[in-house]
Amino acid sequence: MKRFVTSFLLMTVAAFAFAQKVNVTGSVIDRETKTAVPQATVQLLNPKDSSFVAGAVSGNDGRFSVQGVSIGNYVAKVSFIGYVTQTRNVSVTADKHHIGSFRMAVDAIMLKEAVVTAQAAKVQVVEDTVVYNAAAFRIPEGSALEELVKKLPGAKVAEDGSITINGKSVSKIMVDGKEFFSSDTKVAMKNLPVEMVEKIKAYEKKSDQARITGIDDGEEETVLDLTVKKDMKKGWFGNFDLSAGTKHRYSEKLMVNRFRDNQQISVFGSANNTGDRGFAGGGFGGSNGLQANKNIGINYAQSTKKLEVGGNVRYSHTDGDVKSDTYSERLSAGTTSYSKSLSSTLSCNGSFGADFRLEWKPNDNWNILLRPTFSYSESESTRQSSSATFKIDPYELTNDPLEDVTNESIAWGETDRVNRNIGKSLSTGNNLKVGTDAQINRKLGKEGRNITARGSISYSDSESEQYDNSQIDYFQLRNFMGLDSVYYRNQYYNAPNSQWTYYGQIGYSEPIFKGGYLQLTYRYTYKTQDNSKNTYDVAGYTGEFGSLPAGYANSLVDTLSNSAEYRNYINDITMMLRIVKSKFRFNIGAVLQPQSSNMLYTKAGKNYDIKRNVTNFSPRMDFRYRFTKTHQLRLTYRGNTSQPSMTYLLPITDYSNPTNIKFGNATLLPSFTNNFRLMYNNYNTSKQSSIVAFINASFSKDDVARTELYNSTNGVTYTGYDNINGNWNGSMNLNYNVAFLDNKLTLNSSSSARYQNYESYTGEISGVDVSDIDFYSMGKYCKQYSTQNSTLAERLSFGYRNNWLDVTANGSINYSHSESEAQKNSNNQNIYDYSYGLNANFTLPWSITLSSDINNNFRRGYSESSMNTNELVWNAQVSKNFLKGNAATITLQVFDILGKQSNLSRSISATSRQDSRYNSINSYCMLHFIYRLNIIGSKAARDKMRERYGDFPTGGRGGGRPMGPPPGGGRF
Repeated sequence: MKRFVTSFLLMTVAAFAFAQKVNVTGSVIDRETKTAVPQATVQLLNPKDSSFVAGAVSGNDGRFSVQGVSIGNYVAKVSFIGYVTQTRNVSVTADKHHIGSFRMAVDAIMLKEAVVTAQAAKVQVVEDTVVYNAAAFRIPEGSALEELVKKLPGAKVAEDGSITINGKSVSKIMVDGKEFFSSDTKVAMKNLPVEMVEKIKAYEKKSDQARITGIDDGEEETVLDLTVKKDMKKGWFGNFDLSAGTKHRYSEKLMVNRFRDNQQISVFGSANNTGDRGFAGGGFGGSNGLQANKNIGINYAQSTKKLEVGGNVRYSHTDGDVKSDTYSERLSAGTTSYSKSLSSTLSCNGSFGADFRLEWKPNDNWNILLRPTFSYSESESTRQSSSATFKIDPYELTNDPLEDVTNESIAWGETDRVNRNIGKSLSTGNNLKVGTDAQINRKLGKEGRNITARGSISYSDSESEQYDNSQIDYFQLRNFMGLDSVYYRNQYYNAPNSQWTYYGQIGYSEPIFKGGYLQLTYRYTYKTQDNSKNTYDVAGYTGEFGSLPAGYANSLVDTLSNSAEYRNYINDITMMLRIVKSKFRFNIGAVLQPQSSNMLYTKAGKNYDIKRNVTNFSPRMDFRYRFTKTHQLRLTYRGNTSQPSMTYLLPITDYSNPTNIKFGNATLLPSFTNNFRLMYNNYNTSKQSSIVAFINASFSKDDVARTELYNSTNGVTYTGYDNINGNWNGSMNLNYNVAFLDNKLTLNSSSSARYQNYESYTGEISGVDVSDIDFYSMGKYCKQYSTQNSTLAERLSFGYRNNWLDVTANGSINYSHSESEAQKNSNNQNIYDYSYGLNANFTLPWSITLSSDINNNFRRGYSESSMNTNELVWNAQVSKNFLKGNAATITLQVFDILGKQSNLSRSISATSRQDSRYNSINSYCMLHFIYRLNIIGSKAARDKMRERYGDFPTGGRGGGRPMGPPPGGGRF
């Protein structure tokens, strides 16, 4: 009995102890201000699996009480928006259930005091998507998205702002999967602050139809998709950037954003005359000329379960001042001609545009999509130019060919000089475009069975006018007095143009076996276009340039004027088979395109009625094999039939440019091009390494090529078009990235090669009268020649980073070789552009950051010796954060400290090589004041946030960083 009573009492006490529950108390305070933090979320978690046990919210005095907690060990987690989440191991007993105070620190992204404990991998590859982790690229304070994209392996940003990723052009930038200012990538590149970006994903975005139906139609476009940091999705954030610099440089920017999972709002405005040049230097050249830009716009996107709406409105104004100095070599049969030109252009352009998007999904079976667009632009420019053509390299006799072309003290040979052209022009124009696309899709029960209807209507109207005054001196043609012949021209022309385009499409997809789908599509397109060009000769008019004399309409020049009415009827019939398996995807099919075209053309009082009935054929194939989720191979093929322009078929001669006379060819055939692409990617998680490789090849049959006959007596080029075979090109690219020592050390390599074979008909004559030449007679003077261009490039970088330092050593070499059959006896062109350098970012005490880059660039092999240069380009920047929460930044930037950067470019075609130099201001200083707007970044704002939203649910919002960019700011 005793033993029973004893056991009973022990069990009762144990059960009582086990069942005993207490109230766990504590407090939450701001570590900096020592004030209470109300509405903070407090959670007690199971230490074994972090599962939720109990929770509470702090009161207005910062205190909390978690009710009914069993005796035991827990992990206490305290979080609130704008503060760093805190965790602590706690033990709850019957007489100890007060767990103390939690002193909350404002998130490190606001204070710029975060300690990096692990480095993110720079590149990851998941199926067709290349993912770049923004945190792995340290960018100078105040940088915009463009500076981050420039550092991505495999990415290139051209001077005009165009982007390529792994050899493919980027058509859109998206934010969290939503379109951002439609296809205007420059808005995001120049304005979005780097600090908001967590990841950048590069992938092939499917068309709306493919996305909705799940049937791949091959109409993909390469996009960059930005993943916004979660902390940035809880309020308004933005940057104000006011700056001024030496040499009258200025740059003012404003951007305010609100990014949430179901809503995006961005407003921006900017004004600058720096060409929006970013901080990071390296490489040759600045912008082509000087520009002053003013931009303003708003982007909006909103989504619910059934409805998505979005759009943008934007306005831009640009004033340009471009001066160019160009030296070119023209390759003809057995000889070479040389040209030197100078030009100066002042321009003014303004544009307004709006794009909207509405997608409605009333239920799981229906999808309705609408995309209206509108744009209007105006432009005006004035240009002055002078050029001269020579039979010898003029730099063998003089350092200033244009100045000395008429200098008889120079030892010019009798046939050394061909012509000189001095001219000026004034041009204006406007362009209106409006249209809408619509699509309706209906799923028909069985998975993969869809019927889709699409339609579009668009209208454009444009008009341009130009005043043209020029003088051409022919040094080898004599007038009746035995002197050099001189041709004067003073003309005015206007060219109105309007176009309507309509199309309707119906598509049906049917599952025919497990994982196999058949897709049939029919589209009908009708295009109508009316344009004309009216040219007036006002040679005797001596009034102000840009004005017209009374009665000028009576001086219409029929031989230089024309009008055309164009009608095009296109039928597209598409059949595709799509196979989807666990390891591979295979699409194969073709597009058959019967079309009929008719053009009524009037010139010099003659009417031409050109009709063409053809059938285009375009086979397609896409095979993707997935070894694993991060390891795959893809092969694509597409054949395209292209029709020559209807104007090329006209049996007429165009004398509108006296130094470039053009002929039509009514016998032109359509061309066919085969395009192949092989892509391989592999990402090794354990080794933190990635490989992205691709090979492209293109072969053309009956390609439409220029036929050029050069008259060495007067410098006139006669141009026609004919079919030719033998044009092909191939390219390959290999990007390799690997990390060591927990990603503190990184190695990035980008290798590329390209080979191009151009075929052309080229010839040269001397002393033949213009009237004796037509397209058919050109054939007896021209022969087929080939030109080969090859390029090899390698860029290598090695980087190290820790908590306070990010340094990267880099080097690159770009070799290009060109040779032409037309110039077998001349030296082949071998161009070397190579550079090496170092860039570094230092995080110093007192909220100071220092950034610098230095690159030594070398250029060799250019035709003009002055272009073979060494350029040591050094840029530097220092930033200081201040104000409460480091909300403001002062930044001093110094570009091209040594004043060595030039602005050169080279272009190569089948018949010519051209080197150009442009005016630019590369060396200057800028002082920036940047203020970061963060609606919930300050304590007062956080209090407003609490008042607005009230208590959060138990176990609700976790901590995380505040909704603003870090103190580095956002120069955007």
